Amino acid sequence: MATAVAQSPIRVLPRRRKIFRTCVVMAILYTRSLIASLFFIRPFLLRINGKPCLRERTYRVPSIPFFMMLRLKWLWFRGIWSADAEGHEPKIEEKFNRFIPKVEEYVETHCKEKAKDVPLPEYDWQNGNPEEFYEKYVKTPQPVVLRGFALQTEAVKKWGFDYIVDKCAEVEVNLTSADNDFPGKLKEVRDPKIYCANADAPFKAFPELAEDLSVPKLQPYLKKRNTWNQFFIGQKATGSGYHCAGIWNFFFMVEGQKKWTFVDPELTWMLYPSMITGALAYGSLVSFPDRADLSYYRLYKYCPRFWVVLNPGDVLLNPPWWWHAVDNLTPTSVAVATRWDAFKGDFSFYEINRTLSMLAIFNPRFPRFLFNYLMTNVGKGRHVVQAGGGAFEEDDMVEKTNQKGRMANSYHGKIVRKVQLRRKW
Repeated sequence: MATAVAQSPIRVLPRRRKIFRTCVVMAILYTRSLIASLFFIRPFLLRINGKPCLRERTYRVPSIPFFMMLRLKWLWFRGIWSADAEGHEPKIEEKFNRFIPKVEEYVETHCKEKAKDVPLPEYDWQNGNPEEFYEKYVKTPQPVVLRGFALQTEAVKKWGFDYIVDKCAEVEVNLTSADNDFPGKLKEVRDPKIYCANADAPFKAFPELAEDLSVPKLQPYLKKRNTWNQFFIGQKATGSGYHCAGIWNFFFMVEGQKKWTFVDPELTWMLYPSMITGALAYGSLVSFPDRADLSYYRLYKYCPRFWVVLNPGDVLLNPPWWWHAVDNLTPTSVAVATRWDAFKGDFSFYEINRTLSMLAIFNPRFPRFLFNYLMTNVGKGRHVVQAGGGAFEEDDMVEKTNQKGRMANSYHGKIVRKVQLRRKW
């Protein structure tokens, strides 16, 4: 007769203790943010990207006068505090719409050449070492590709669209179609109009999947802790419009090809960022690189971009706050985003985009989002500081809803309505 195996009970903290611990963690985060920003002085008076990657820049970075940039930052800050749930604040929007043409005219006058797409740097990991990688690409954060780094992993050797869909067919995930987002089973991605993004449920249902990726091999390169992993599974004609979020991501390309386009955080102002997203993620009204209306979003014509096509076995470092758009090029694709802790031991995400970090953390919608998230994790008995990377999960919502834009021009719900209404705010 089989003997039942005793399992350790999940430790559930009393509600008052959960609330106390959650408030302590939030107080620490806001205190560190105030100190890092010198009480909002640095984000307003200094450049946006405090860790510029000048070494890899083979292009001239467009700039605007100091007071023009200061005015833009002030309008963004006023916008997140004055806007309603739809991101509308008539007075601020009117001021912005009167001001942005002046910025566009200045750039068109002083930038004689339109921007060119620049190939993304690649790191020769076979002849290099983790310490060199850390010094070059983590201390001064910028996207970079490790070609073939994962070619010998079990994931690349045996996974594929059919393998993952068959194995995880009955796993409940969030799905995206041209019309809406909805819960469903992973097997539904066999429909070419349905995409599965940011799905961590398969890794919970089948923990051995994470072992196939050999994620720990990357830890010496980033010197952070892998907090959770998410699948991106779908077919051609899906993708993500421009967005960014404050978390580190090592992206594994398992099957198929994806084209990534990156924009330096310093050039946030050239992407017409939407101030309605909330939490630690933002979208861009430019949407997809190949569908941008250059006659309307005039700054984007002069915005330098990095690009790269990922092949099976490639691993891409996507640092916090780098704007990126993704286009699926092949009939099917399977990829995994591995998210890495950005709270424990460092505050590096803050310096990479001082302005958006300030706007995100001091966004009036963020405290409630963070409180609910931390309460949930304290309730599960998790170490909330070590699991702090999960507080950036708003990025999941951005990337997931972005997938719709490739098929039905409905990029990120509220953002697409602004695009359709010919808005720049």
